[in-house]
Amino acid sequence: MLIGVTVAVALVASDDGDHPATSTAPASPPIAPARAAPPRSPNGTIPDALRAPAFRSAATAAAGQLRVVLDARANWNLPATARRHDAFVIQPWWTHRKDRIKATRPSAQVLVHKNLSGCSYHDKRGFYSTGVSCDQADEHPGWYLRDSTGRKITFMDYPWLYAMDLGKPSYQRAWAHNVVKELVRNGYDGVWMDNTDTTMKYDFANYPARYPTDRAWRAATRSALAHIGPRLTAAGKLSIPNIGGWGGFPSVGNSYLQNVSGGADQKFVKWGYHAGSGYATEGRWQSQLDNLKYTQSQGKYFFANTESSKHDESAAVYGWATVLLGSNGRAVFTLRHHSADTWFPEYRYKIGRPTGSESVNSDGVHRRVFTKGIVVVNPTSGQRSAKLHGSYSGSGLKDVHRVTLAPHSAYVLTGTTNSASGD
Repeated sequence: MLIGVTVAVALVASDDGDHPATSTAPASPPIAPARAAPPRSPNGTIPDALRAPAFRSAATAAAGQLRVVLDARANWNLPATARRHDAFVIQPWWTHRKDRIKATRPSAQVLVHKNLSGCSYHDKRGFYSTGVSCDQADEHPGWYLRDSTGRKITFMDYPWLYAMDLGKPSYQRAWAHNVVKELVRNGYDGVWMDNTDTTMKYDFANYPARYPTDRAWRAATRSALAHIGPRLTAAGKLSIPNIGGWGGFPSVGNSYLQNVSGGADQKFVKWGYHAGSGYATEGRWQSQLDNLKYTQSQGKYFFANTESSKHDESAAVYGWATVLLGSNGRAVFTLRHHSADTWFPEYRYKIGRPTGSESVNSDGVHRRVFTKGIVVVNPTSGQRSAKLHGSYSGSGLKDVHRVTLAPHSAYVLTGTTNSASGD
């Protein structure tokens, strides 16, 4: 969950007597997925937003840079941040910031943050960071989820955010109507759909009576995405669900991608805002890398968000390098510490284009060779040494042929290689 200060209401006539959500979406992706055709609007054309070029940073054609700005006291650092980031996620009350970003970098994709499964009351200006405001939900009491005692459910740690029944068709119609209208009116490129979760255990202290199991919740979520995603696509807007727990439930998260433009993993390879802790196990790291690859194989975007302190260069390089292992131009990365403008020298290393897919050594070290550099990642819990088969420089190293990698660490280096083979 990415939460800032929550805070217009557009009423949509609807009937609260909806049936429980069902979904025909598969529970897991096929073993050997084929690349999906681009989504089309009802008239058969591909919306302009979905024709957007691949994310390409100044350093490499493989991936781009993301910035997520949600906190009220964010240091925007404009126009510098607009020049170096390819995609942004911001709150709906910062349209003037979006305009400045677009003026500096017209190609930047700017998404607005909206919670999919919760509502908040609008502020005095009429803004709110959910798809449906609680002001609107109050006129449709059946949209509120309740526990077994009939009490409304709020999110743990966010008592002002009320759980919504995202499986109700009337709620889905209202959410899509409100968000599409706002995106079109204010000129955003799409929406970041927060709390598109694979499990409720991190959201609610008590599961809703209507959805007593995660399996039921997942069916409701797929139902919501199946309605909302195509509505956004038809309007020419990107839909990027922030898939909570994707690394732990990869098949569930992958099944959410069917009707949307891509997905975001807000705890990509590391969670928590403290350096040196929260790293994913090797198995979870592999699942997250596989999720990145699968998302792109479906012709969709992957937004990777690694958490740590704002000065944690090691975590930043580890997350960025992991993205570079699997990205083919449809992924963006950020090291996020609340809304700080984090930036590190390795992001600027001009490593060029990948010469092929990643490979993995017998000791668990992953690598990928680029036309002007190499990426080496150690996702294991032990120290490793890697022969580079060439001469490389970067991160304080100069013309090295071998590197030593601490547990959960990586190098992004410039130079030339003699061989793409492993040790």
